[in-house]
Amino acid sequence: RHTCAVKTNGQVYCWGDNLAGQLGLQNVQQQTRPTTAWRDRYHEATLVGGPYNICALTGASLTCAGINTGYQLSPTGNLTEASYDYPALVLSEARLRDVAVGGSGHACVVNNSRHLSCWGTNSHRQAHASQTGGRSSRNTIATGMAAVALGHQHSCGLTTTGRVRCWGANQYGQTGQASRETPHGPTYVGGISNALKIAAAEFYTCALNNQNRVYCWGRNNYGQLGNGNTNDTHTPQRVQF
Repeated sequence: RHTCAVKTNGQVYCWGDNLAGQLGLQNVQQQTRPTTAWRDRYHEATLVGGPYNICALTGASLTCAGINTGYQLSPTGNLTEASYDYPALVLSEARLRDVAVGGSGHACVVNNSRHLSCWGTNSHRQAHASQTGGRSSRNTIATGMAAVALGHQHSCGLTTTGRVRCWGANQYGQTGQASRETPHGPTYVGGISNALKIAAAEFYTCALNNQNRVYCWGRNNYGQLGNGNTNDTHTPQRVQF
């Protein structure tokens, strides 16, 4: 329910819902027009968002604003779940490659060594292989990773070889496993290879391969998988354009 954009001069503008202070304006007032948000300039930054978060990823830092229930903005051990209505430094590390914020209060990042680490809410092992891990501690989940995408209670990563690995909640098959049980750590998704990009929504996941084909799997109650029906599936289904 909110939108942000970064201009070529590095200035961030945000508008929309601001219930958790996610627009970084040091207040919680809704904005109906693009508003100059963060004081610092974020040249060549990548903006990513969760339902109540906005984060800016640069080459050496991750800065976020918004809700912190689950410690998704506190990977360094800051034991408070208070929201941030201003941009707060979450990580400072050379060559951060990718970041994602999930809907249930977890976050993941891929660093320069291709290590994927997560922290935050861990109710379905979406942030750690153990259901007791996660929260404010940053945990390495997998290596050899190129990108990460997070849904509501599930996580997926793209390997440097084009494979997709998922973990977390799987009640609709969103992690690509037939059992519908919660995987204990990253598990390869069958039926998709040579992937270039991944994306995760609330209860489903999609990937784009090197032949410009899109595949999706998981919940399909509104036809969001684009395969001509409304049946949930754990098997990647090609979207026919």
